Parts: sequence; structure tokens; C-alpha cells
Amino acid sequence: MSSEEISALINMEVSFDDYRFFGGNNLELSGLRIRTPYPKEEYKTVNTYHVDWINAAFPKVRIYNFDYIQLIRNRQFHASSIEIMNADIEVYRDKTLGEPPFKYQPLLASLMRELNADLKVDTLFIRSSRVHYNENTKFSEDPGILNFENLYASGYNLTNNPEMLAINSIFSLDVQAHLLGKAMINTQLLLDLASESDFFRMTAKVAPFQADILNQMIGGILPVKIKEGEFKGIDLNFIADENRSSGWVDFEYENMKFEFIDPEAGRFRNLVKNTALGLTIRSNNLKDSRNYRQGQVEFERRKDRFVFNYWWNSLKSGLLNTMMTDAAKFLELDEKAMEEAQEKD
Repeated sequence: MSSEEISALINMEVSFDDYRFFGGNNLELSGLRIRTPYPKEEYKTVNTYHVDWINAAFPKVRIYNFDYIQLIRNRQFHASSIEIMNADIEVYRDKTLGEPPFKYQPLLASLMRELNADLKVDTLFIRSSRVHYNENTKFSEDPGILNFENLYASGYNLTNNPEMLAINSIFSLDVQAHLLGKAMINTQLLLDLASESDFFRMTAKVAPFQADILNQMIGGILPVKIKEGEFKGIDLNFIADENRSSGWVDFEYENMKFEFIDPEAGRFRNLVKNTALGLTIRSNNLKDSRNYRQGQVEFERRKDRFVFNYWWNSLKSGLLNTMMTDAAKFLELDEKAMEEAQEKD
């Protein structure tokens, strides 16, 4: 399949500069790029609804012990390992535009089953890479930013081969990166690739971090801006399937200082008014105190969103449950829920 055929299939521009075989049946791709077929500056002129704009560059990808003849003849993509180095992935979404029509987005296990090819990759390595997510919303003047710098990842047993799944159906992925270039985050993802309900488990640990990181993480969701505080880190553990995530998050902090956003400015006006400023943020949450709260992760998946949205909102549900005295009203964390709350004003 040519790069033009792949581009048409996924509605993205796919290209690469060069390729070479080395050491027998090892393949190296240079300058691989996957891009949305218009510049980011044209986002609002091209789109009626908000969608992901993507620009992904992979300077070097190596595939080891890869038999391309089997791929051509029998649609078998088998490799002992894939190594991706210095990847730079940028994703942008402008949610000031309208809600797009519903389009179901499968999770990984379902996506693997839908592949019209036999896939078996023993190990996956990602080295010295960067992922940058940026979104605009109508609920915040500042854009939401989520960066992962110096990203290293290792994955094992990526397959949809029935014989391999019968032996071991778990794909494991371990990721280490700097969140927003500052706080170290370590994540492990365990996915059951044989699960018809797309079952998976995620654990994550975030090292102590500064207040500005939390503002960017929850921006547009709470009617406050965090000014300062000592944040001792985050410990996350949840399970999920096609429909819902559940679990817990330990988030220790103390001496948190914040200010309410002016409710008369329009943003969050109804939310603040209906609670008579009773949307109280807990200033301290320490394990050795009597009122320590372990946050509960509870999020119902929006099935027209990619899995990254699912992961991120599951974490945010636990953070808000920790920080707020009345979190139950705000466990739906997307813009649609915010709009419904403001329409009642």
C-alpha cells in the first residue's frame, strides 16, 4: 500500500523521506510524517465543528525482523520490535466551534480486532519524544495545555493474532515523561486485547509539582485560579472498559491558595450562583489528617472521543472529587455538561 493510499484511507497526509533495509530484514524509515491536510491557522475556516488537528513527525523509525513479503502476500505484519526515536506529536482542538456529529471511536482492543491484517509486535520502544496537546474552550480565556517532554515508553505483546492472544492477551505499556516539562510522571497501562468489553487498567504516579501545572490541568473546569500551594504528587489507579472507569486517586497537598473567577464575567456564572459560592475548594488534603480524602475516579466514557480523552477525564474526575466538598455535580467534565449548567441560568 502506497503512502497516497494510506493518506486516503485515514484522511491524513502520510509521507516519508527515505527507507532502507539493513542487517537483513530490518527496515528503517526516515522523515515519516502524518499530518492533517491543512495548516493549523486555517482551522476555523476549514471546520464547522471541532476536530483534532494533528501534526506528527517521526524522524527515524526502525522495524526489526520484519518480513515485508509476508505483509504483501498474506497481510501479516510481524516484527520482533519497533523503535521510534525523537517523535514530535502536536494535537490541537478548538472547542469554541460546535459539537461534531457523533462518530464512534473504538478503544484499542476493538480497533485491533477490526484490523484487516495479522499483527504481532513483540516489543515497542519510544525514545526521547514529545507530545503536545493544546485546546481552546469557551469556558476559559487561557488555552488548555498538556505537554509530555522527554518521553520514553516500552510496550510488550502488541498483537491481534489468536494463537498469541490465547497464550497472553495483555499488552503492557510503561511510560515515563516530564509533565509540562516539570513534574515527572510514570504510567503503566495494561490492556486485555482479547476482552470484548475493552477492559484495561491504568496506574500513574506524578512527582511533586508547582501550582501552575494544576491550573493548566483543570483550566476551564473550576471557577478558581490556584495561586500557590505545596503539591506532594498524585497516585492514580483505575480500571475501565468500553463504558465506564472507576478507581481512586491519592492527591496530597497543603496550604493551597486560590481566587474565584469573577462570576459576573460570564464564565461559570450559573455554577457559582447556584451554590452561593459554596463550591468550596479544600485547602489541605494530607494523609495524616482526619479529614483526608481519597478521590474517587468515576467517569462515563464519551464514545465519540479518542481514548486519550477517556484517560484524561478519568484522572480529572478523581482530582475534582479530592479537591471539592461537593464534587458529585461536576463528575461530567466535558464542555457539553458545562453548557447545560449555564443554560439553566
